[in-house]
Amino acid sequence: MLGQPTDDGISDVYADKSAAAWANAINLIKDQTGVEADIIKANQTGAGVVTAGTLQQGDLKINGIDVIRDNTGGSGMQILDGDADHTLINAINEYTDQTGVIASIDAEGRLVLTAKDGRNIHVQTTANGNKYVKFAADFGSNGVAQDSVYFGNVRLVSDSQFTVEGAGSSGSSKELSLLKVGLAGGNAVTEATSDVKGDGVILAGLNYDTAIAHVDVTTQEGAEMAIRIADYALKRLNEIRGNLGSVQNQLNSTIANLSVTKINVQATESTIRDVDFAEESSNFSKMQVLLQAGTFAMAQANAMSQNVLKLLQ
Repeated sequence: MLGQPTDDGISDVYADKSAAAWANAINLIKDQTGVEADIIKANQTGAGVVTAGTLQQGDLKINGIDVIRDNTGGSGMQILDGDADHTLINAINEYTDQTGVIASIDAEGRLVLTAKDGRNIHVQTTANGNKYVKFAADFGSNGVAQDSVYFGNVRLVSDSQFTVEGAGSSGSSKELSLLKVGLAGGNAVTEATSDVKGDGVILAGLNYDTAIAHVDVTTQEGAEMAIRIADYALKRLNEIRGNLGSVQNQLNSTIANLSVTKINVQATESTIRDVDFAEESSNFSKMQVLLQAGTFAMAQANAMSQNVLKLLQ
């Protein structure tokens, strides 16, 4: 049974509910369950396009660290529309060692934050900060202070079929047991045709026929999963080879036994073919004479008994 996760030691808030915390809890019992947890890092894209303006210290905190620096000689940090000169993301990335978060800008000019491990991403903005960064929500030209936490996810991996049991959800297409391990979703997308939606049990397994075909190595997570799939496929291949080797050994043993039997039969046949027919014919004739003599003697004895009976009458 899965125990309650403990503090991951790296998250700013909700440290016992992060992807790292859940992965640690699951991996503590992987020897008993045969199921291992991979961390899918938290990744969040801002709600709106970064707007040109001036940010003051304290306007944007990531995992408790104030990432705003003064680049105007005392008037705050000036940023451009879509963070065109990367002032914002450069400022955030200067504190990556402390926050554990990497910043980038997408093609539309929105801020993207990605955790470098299984920690949560805690973003705090003042009204002024949200007005220009527009990360948690886009209120247009208005600014509203925001305080949000973004969680990573956990991917359960095994080289054999496994189940995750929970309370279930009556009449729902989702599994509450997924929510129990911090996962959102649960539409029984497991390629297991026997998995029943909403019954409180997740049935999952690796489909060796299609897994390799769906490998995507264009991302780090995809490449890691490709390595896992290849490892499991090799393990499965070794198992098949082992089974074939066992069958082959049994066949070799049977062939050897049949070879011995064949030799014995051939030796017997040779003995029969090499018999002395003259001697055996003489013995046969002798045995026939003895048999006939015995039969005659028995007939004579019976006749004498009948004669004695007649005299007595």
